Amino acid sequence: QTARETQTFLLPNSSFLNSIQDTHKLYVTSHFEPCSELGGDYWGIKGLEQDQVAVLIADFSGHGVNAALNTFRLHALLDYDLETAYNPAAFLENLNARLSPLLPSGQYATMFYGVIDPAHNRLRYSSAASTNPLVILPHKKEPEIGNGSGFPLGMFDHSSYENRELPFPPDAALFLYSDAVTEGKLISGGRFEVAGLVQLISESVAEKDSSQRLATLIRKIDQKFSHPLSDDLTVIYIHRDYR
Repeated sequence: QTARETQTFLLPNSSFLNSIQDTHKLYVTSHFEPCSELGGDYWGIKGLEQDQVAVLIADFSGHGVNAALNTFRLHALLDYDLETAYNPAAFLENLNARLSPLLPSGQYATMFYGVIDPAHNRLRYSSAASTNPLVILPHKKEPEIGNGSGFPLGMFDHSSYENRELPFPPDAALFLYSDAVTEGKLISGGRFEVAGLVQLISESVAEKDSSQRLATLIRKIDQKFSHPLSDDLTVIYIHRDYR
């Protein structure tokens, strides 16, 4: 219970997310639904210079105390070094080199790290075997699907990563999620997978109020999933204000 409370404490709170909205005109909301065990989900967001914003989501392998301890290790390493903070591929490479020696044998983490750059209307990102990032563009029903491929953090001491881009104009929204969303068991049997998630997101785009989009989506996901969950479910929704 103490470990779970500490994990929750490390996640961005509503006061901090409000400050991101006030400073960077990004509406940020999230949903974290723990499974019956301790899990290894973690996410973070931080304002950078030049009105840019860094965001990440990580998922450590396994469950229990070891997975929880690994999120604490990650939090301690996340200083968002300005030398690499603006370069997602370099950020992951540097983080992997520091994290790998600390992880017990056979343990690793998947991660997405991206930088929202309003001046250039883009999202620069890099992935370490993460779920595919999804960007909802204005006037488009289906989201743009990013590329989550890459070596997991901690699998090799020296791994290199690739910088990628997605458009992120005013009124765009970024949807990040743990693999519990796409790989969780459905009541009807089978898995949700990316195609099922894309379909639900397309339906939720009709919800004009950005504060209600995630709530609507989570409600639809919850209705389809078998409970109790076998893995922690984390979802992050970031909407760029167009006003």
